Amino acid sequence: MCSIAGEGAGSGAGAPRPAALDRLDAAIEELAAAAQRPDAAAQDLTEGLARLWQMVADLDPELARRLAGYGG
Repeated sequence: MCSIAGEGAGSGAGAPRPAALDRLDAAIEELAAAAQRPDAAAQDLTEGLARLWQMVADLDPELARRLAGYGG
């Protein structure tokens, strides 16, 4: 699990959940809702997906390193 100093939000049991994970969760929900709209533009969804991948890469430096190898 990733730990970001100063960004903890209690989740009840176990270690605090970093606020960055809460933001990622919200972004996933927003993108899923946008994809369900009949007027969803492919470009907007593509950009939203790219933002999600960036958020994940920010949480996991090893993944970010690997993504760079794919030209991303």
